[in-house]
Amino acid sequence: MRKKEKMLNAMDLIDDKYIAEAANPVNVKIIKNWRRYSLIAACLMVLGLYLFWPLNTNPPDVSEYSGSEYYPIIQKLNVATFQKPVYKNNFTKINAFLSSFYYFMKYGADYNAPDTDNTPPDNRTYVETTDNQVAGVIEADLIKRTDRYIFYLNGTRLEVYEILGEETAMVNTFTVDNTTFMQTSNITYSLNSLYDNQCEFFLSDDGKTITVLVRCLADSKRYCVGVISLDVSNPLRITAKKSVFVSGAYLTSRMVDGELLLINRFTVGKNPNFSDEASFLPQIDAGGGMKSIPADHIISPDTVDAAQYTVVCKLDEAMLEVKDAKAFLSYAGDIYVSTNSIYTTRTYYAQKGEDKFYAPMTEILRIYYKGEGLDYKGSVSIDGFVNNQYSLDEYENILRVVTTTNAQSGSSASLYCIDLETLQIAAAVKDFAPLGETVRSVRFDKQAAYVCTSVQLTDPVFFFDLRDLNNITYTDTGTIEGFSTSLVNFGDGYLLGIGTGAEWTTLKIEIYKEAENRVVSVCKYEIKYTMFSEEYKSYFIDRKNKLIGLGYTDYNDSIEDRYILLKLEDDELKELVNAPLAGDNEKKRAVLIDDCFYMFSPLGFLVREIQPDIRKN
Repeated sequence: MRKKEKMLNAMDLIDDKYIAEAANPVNVKIIKNWRRYSLIAACLMVLGLYLFWPLNTNPPDVSEYSGSEYYPIIQKLNVATFQKPVYKNNFTKINAFLSSFYYFMKYGADYNAPDTDNTPPDNRTYVETTDNQVAGVIEADLIKRTDRYIFYLNGTRLEVYEILGEETAMVNTFTVDNTTFMQTSNITYSLNSLYDNQCEFFLSDDGKTITVLVRCLADSKRYCVGVISLDVSNPLRITAKKSVFVSGAYLTSRMVDGELLLINRFTVGKNPNFSDEASFLPQIDAGGGMKSIPADHIISPDTVDAAQYTVVCKLDEAMLEVKDAKAFLSYAGDIYVSTNSIYTTRTYYAQKGEDKFYAPMTEILRIYYKGEGLDYKGSVSIDGFVNNQYSLDEYENILRVVTTTNAQSGSSASLYCIDLETLQIAAAVKDFAPLGETVRSVRFDKQAAYVCTSVQLTDPVFFFDLRDLNNITYTDTGTIEGFSTSLVNFGDGYLLGIGTGAEWTTLKIEIYKEAENRVVSVCKYEIKYTMFSEEYKSYFIDRKNKLIGLGYTDYNDSIEDRYILLKLEDDELKELVNAPLAGDNEKKRAVLIDDCFYMFSPLGFLVREIQPDIRKN
């Protein structure tokens, strides 16, 4: 009975359904269409919101870190590192992708899309081999020596040569590798293979300790510099003593009276995680793990226009003890180190004149390092930008700086003299170069300065008389073919210029001489179809014997790497050595010991005997 009831009821329902549909066919169709159109409209609304809703252009909220001692730094970095969306919304983003895809399919991989995006114990004596910019302020290099051994750093491999004239040979090597790092924490340090050929080192005054500076990675991801102390008291049995690690990329370093000044650049990535101090603060591991530089040791301008720090560490050479460390936010330009101060620069742009033209400016910070720690003395801003460390010089409490200045009408060059007591401009010679010139090289020599500027391949050298800051005078040599990338005080009134000749592929070595408050060209040596290093430390400079040596690549007949040694004699440059020496020209180094000239490169070394009479001058 129950089965029959269910069947009847089901039949009854079906009948009612069909009856309703038959009675109102239009209403049913309308309902179905309404549902369909509603669903379509909802989908279109969601799609429209996705495509056309404006993307967020405001930095994230960082108020949760307000209790941190680094909160002022976090606020500045939050703005400086926030990466705004390139596109207004997802529609323009997808459209740009489809356009790129279309052109790729049409033109292939040759299509270049536009760039839309506006770093054994004995009585050995230390002998300086590096031509340091400032006497007594030793620069790290690839070569150092005593009176018995020559040390050459070939990548991360330290090579030891016993000085035996033409019988000289390599007697030992020591490679700084991952096992060299003496671990005192749970952080794993490894060599940064991208930069394992960009290492430098110092040799202590007693010739028993070498301090190597290598680029490393902490936990395989964070850039840092390893300071590795090696015991070379017995060059035949070299051992590692201690390591210190400082976050950032290596900029430069100096050794002064047994104290090491290490200067790094620490870059903060886009949208950093402020919960992880290592992502936005420079750190030091002196044993016990990485520790952030304290907030009161971080100096920053009111407005941060570059999410980079210049990190300065002062260490004791013997024990590698960190004496002090400071970080300067937004400063990561050129570095100049005098006998008592470190100068670091930052370039920024400011509106000038009635037309509000954006012109480059340089702010220079002074850090006094001769005390117990690092003492920040303040800063000064000047027009233009500096070329390199040789564009700055400290003399008798005055900092002299040469810059390339830009205006709407074109570029020129200016010289500034800054009083270090007040950090005010005491004197200036503005826009002394012809319109369109840029600074190529600068050399200061006590109360004189030499500046080479150029437009393409024309090279005037300006001579400045700086004896009276109230009456600075200057003259120029006029138009000379080519330009010098390095100007060198060569002694006895001579000035040496190393650079490019009448053509971009010509190496030109030129000698100038002071004459009646100006400089005149004396002689020059040129080789066509060459490439050469512009790294000043790769040049061999011997003022006493009037010698200049460097490596170059000859393209005249076939490609060949060579090394030349020239001597200035009777106002002529004479060739003493021109020998094949394979390897990177920037890594080539040379020393003169007694009557033998030793040349080193990553691919080998040469020894050539030089006439004994070269020292008679």
